Amino acid sequence: SGGGTPTFADSNKTNQPNKTKNQNKLTVATWNVKTLLDPKHSSTTNTPRRTAIIAKELKQYNIDIAGIQETHLKNNGLLEEKNSGYTFLWSGCDDNGANHYGVAICVRSDLLKKGIVSEPCCYSDRIMSVQILNQDSETTFITCYAPTLNSDVHVIESFYEKLKQIIERIPRKQGIILTGDFNARVGKRQNQWEDALG
Repeated sequence: SGGGTPTFADSNKTNQPNKTKNQNKLTVATWNVKTLLDPKHSSTTNTPRRTAIIAKELKQYNIDIAGIQETHLKNNGLLEEKNSGYTFLWSGCDDNGANHYGVAICVRSDLLKKGIVSEPCCYSDRIMSVQILNQDSETTFITCYAPTLNSDVHVIESFYEKLKQIIERIPRKQGIILTGDFNARVGKRQNQWEDALG
């Protein structure tokens, strides 16, 4: 997981400290939640939904928008957790697909209602995005879930080619926030971590 407080200043303009000081900031994060599916045996009356638990955690850290990976949800959808004030937007496989992956963007509901965050673009069960409108600037927020190193080479190459195409279509004047679980390993001695799929 990670986070930060990026500003959404126009990247083509420099030396404008007064302008950037006045711009709103959003706190962003990314989180592989392993699943958003609730256990089949859980009782809806006494067991909190996973989305409710995650929204509560995001609220505790004052997160405005978070990329969520490995949701295991099917299709595309929206779910609002009213108690915590967050909305989950997700992109998954179709009904006939295997729901091993899935991504979501969890955003403060008021940002959606004010039109600061757009409806999502759902590209696949591994990549989705939203637009963030902030004063005179626009930022594309992307979240993704990359294949592991032991995935088929075609699957890996196809994922990164699709991500590249999405990024290349974003106008140069727009900002980009790229979040995700890239299943990466650090270093060359990968056989020391045989149980890690990265």
